[in-house]
Amino acid sequence: MEIARISEPTRDRPYVDPAEHFVLPAPPGELDLARWLYERTPMAAPTVRLLPAGAHRPLELPQVRASSTPGHRSRRARAGLAHAVHAAYLVDMNGLAPRELVGSPIRTERGVRQHLRDGRHALGALGAWPWAVVDGGPLPRNWWADRDFAAALAEWACAAAPVR
Repeated sequence: MEIARISEPTRDRPYVDPAEHFVLPAPPGELDLARWLYERTPMAAPTVRLLPAGAHRPLELPQVRASSTPGHRSRRARAGLAHAVHAAYLVDMNGLAPRELVGSPIRTERGVRQHLRDGRHALGALGAWPWAVVDGGPLPRNWWADRDFAAALAEWACAAAPVR
């Protein structure tokens, strides 16, 4: 993997922002996110493994900051956060509407909202990109095109890349 380096612009080569390499070309639900991330992940870079439902292999999400313990304890935290993390992934990465998650195992819209809050908070506490960028809060609309998310990914990749 080649990491883009900041260099002085020349007449032949104008300045290129290294974070541009880390801007998603489309919403994450419309591309092979695992492959896109794999192509940008340096060896031995810290990641958070997540196995989305129906996936054949885990997704390695960049761990853009050190893991911390989630600050609140709900019933769901005591029972495990698997459904909450999965709900956050489905809504934020696959673009599902929260009401599409109503059913089993989450039975109400209020339950879905609580699962989303808990899942986002847990992913943010784990340092998982993109949730760590917003401290486990809701992701902004079109977050995948936001420079802050690309910059966090670029910093993570540059910090993890071996120095030559």
